[in-house]
Amino acid sequence: TEPTWTEVVSAANAVLGHQEKLSATGIFAPTSNRYTTDVEGNPNGKPFHGDYFTYGAACSEVEVDILTGEIQTLRSDILFDVGKSINAGIDIGQIEGAFAWGIGYYLFEEPLMDSKGVDRTQGVWEYKPPMASEMPRELSVELVRDNPGPAPVGVLGSKAVAEPPFMLAYSIVGAVKKAVASARKDNGASTTFDLPMPVTIDAIQRACAVNPSHMKC
Repeated sequence: TEPTWTEVVSAANAVLGHQEKLSATGIFAPTSNRYTTDVEGNPNGKPFHGDYFTYGAACSEVEVDILTGEIQTLRSDILFDVGKSINAGIDIGQIEGAFAWGIGYYLFEEPLMDSKGVDRTQGVWEYKPPMASEMPRELSVELVRDNPGPAPVGVLGSKAVAEPPFMLAYSIVGAVKKAVASARKDNGASTTFDLPMPVTIDAIQRACAVNPSHMKC
């Protein structure tokens, strides 16, 4: 007869007098590095993983308050290629997490140093990680379907997905830039302008070229 789950766990915990692991783990590192080279075209070597590319696209819609610089991401849509997904739930969660990480990096998390080089952003009063209110009101993530074929060197045809979607959060920055350019045009300013990185609320407000005279009723 099949042992019960309780019996299996008890037997595993009794092995050599310590708890036996009841899950399997592994690490896969590509080794051919056919796509990673230095500026002269020479292979970078084993520390780099370049056996395949991952691809993704994102589109974001934002609303910008030109008087305060505050933004609200109304919607973001993401399409990402993970090869032949082993677990779609995990892959989508990784994409969502990387996108949220990118939102913080591109828009909020600004390290501030004083004249002595001391970091003055050592708590969330000054250092602003993104919160739930900074996430898109609507976030849609879809994995590329009907791929021509699985990644030939990935585990079971899959591709890595942890960090690559990070840069797709720049779609929000692109939308903010479009909104700022529109505000500047309405205010009679040039639509060519600079924004720092991260694109913080105060930087957006200054870039909108709002004059106090514009606030008259």
